[in-house]
Amino acid sequence: MRPSILTAALVLGSACVQVGAAAPADVSLTERNREVVTRFIDLFYGQHKVREAFETYVVPEYIQHHPAATDGRDNAINALGPYFAGQANLRHEVQRILVDGNLAAVHVKATNGANDRGAAIVNLLRLENGKIVEHWEVFQPVPEKSVNPRAMF
Repeated sequence: MRPSILTAALVLGSACVQVGAAAPADVSLTERNREVVTRFIDLFYGQHKVREAFETYVVPEYIQHHPAATDGRDNAINALGPYFAGQANLRHEVQRILVDGNLAAVHVKATNGANDRGAAIVNLLRLENGKIVEHWEVFQPVPEKSVNPRAMF
């Protein structure tokens, strides 16, 4: 006897739930982490207070996935503090902050001077116990021309 389409759909649906779907995050956890990420991003991107942002909201054992950065909160402070200090025209406009449980995504428009088209940056953060413990970054320069009419921000 051949299985029905309904049986096949139920089996596939069950496999998808078991493999990839996560339960909805705890709302209170999400809101607490949204507050942490929002404050960190304001200090870091808005005010360029690198040391204060990292010492307040990032664990010392910070895990870094950016290929040009090393692990550790102090290493991030030592690299990013002088970088921001030497870029008087560097501006970051936070476009959106998305938080779900222990994961956050921060979409940023970065420019360095009036004639700079800028870049889109997405920072992915993982939090534990109200602190940032891990970071990934995606960086895409804003092209001169786009093949579609939509803006990147």
